[in-house]
Amino acid sequence: MKRFVFQIEIAVFIAAALLTALASPAFAQFGGFENPQNAADLTELRRQIEDMTIPYQERLAAANKVKDITGRLPWTPMTSKEWSQRLYEQKATVKRYQSAFPKLRCSETRYFLFASDVPPQMYREIQTLLDRMYDVLCDKFNVPFVDLQQEKEDVSAVVKRNASKGKSVRKNIWQAKCVVVVFMNESDYNQFEMRFFNQKVSSGTKGLCHQMLDGTVTITCKFNKDKFNMYSSLVHETTHGFSFMRRVAYPLPLWLNEGVSDWTARTLVPQATTCPVKQKQAVAAMQKTRSLGGMFQATDHLDPWQYGAAAMTVNLLLKRNPGAFVNLIDDVKDGSDVEQTLIKYYNLDYTALANLLGRACGIPGVKP
Repeated sequence: MKRFVFQIEIAVFIAAALLTALASPAFAQFGGFENPQNAADLTELRRQIEDMTIPYQERLAAANKVKDITGRLPWTPMTSKEWSQRLYEQKATVKRYQSAFPKLRCSETRYFLFASDVPPQMYREIQTLLDRMYDVLCDKFNVPFVDLQQEKEDVSAVVKRNASKGKSVRKNIWQAKCVVVVFMNESDYNQFEMRFFNQKVSSGTKGLCHQMLDGTVTITCKFNKDKFNMYSSLVHETTHGFSFMRRVAYPLPLWLNEGVSDWTARTLVPQATTCPVKQKQAVAAMQKTRSLGGMFQATDHLDPWQYGAAAMTVNLLLKRNPGAFVNLIDDVKDGSDVEQTLIKYYNLDYTALANLLGRACGIPGVKP
């Protein structure tokens, strides 16, 4: 289940570094405004955001001006010192978690700060799963490889020791890490959410993605009787964070966001039952109603079966043209209309896409 937690009051916006090759297309989209003055302003703002000789607060102010014009907040590149400071703050936060919940053990990988009180075997499995998830998403979203030893970001000594000399690794899109916290005990999980995020957790919640406009992403999850279903929930929520950090600070439309997350969870944790059940429910619903129930227009809620339909839709698009799928995600994140972007890259509007999904399931005539 998707749960976004946005922090309303943010004292300081600190953003993740992105390669210029990834940032430039986003600004190209931002430049497509009828007002010539806006286009000129955006060109100058882009120059300011990418000029690392300008003080960070001024670069941040430029990014916020872009948001005022476009509705999208571009992540502001950080210097090595700024990156190091963010990592220091994240580690201090995790130490506060450990002080409140002493059973938590913490480890650091290239992309994650992981804290959990699960048994050792599960702990190792989750670490491996998170890194696999990151690699799979990087493949699907065309995140580039970089030379670890040549990166500008300040990489901790433990990560450097664990990296092969000269090895190419995926670009780190987090700032500076994604924090993941997993509890075995439900009451500990509920207390943690209330204490650190002022979040009262509903009984059906299995995990949450706390994603902030300052670029901080924290994933929380609890054990729910079956470890594979927990792993599936963890991958689902972490994928939300990954999607949020892609290009600009703006969430994908609900069906696309949930579809990507459920697709990733089923791909990486095929032993889990939650995603297959939702997809079976989707087929049954389509057989009964010949409709997706307005899935493409939903903004704040999807029924469980619609999660399954969304994941199957994402799988269909990826199989049809994986390169077009990356372009679809990027253009939508930059502000393009979703249906028009589907037409642009797949020659499919919502009606055609719903019908295509239905036929793939052996159900002709499915409507959006």
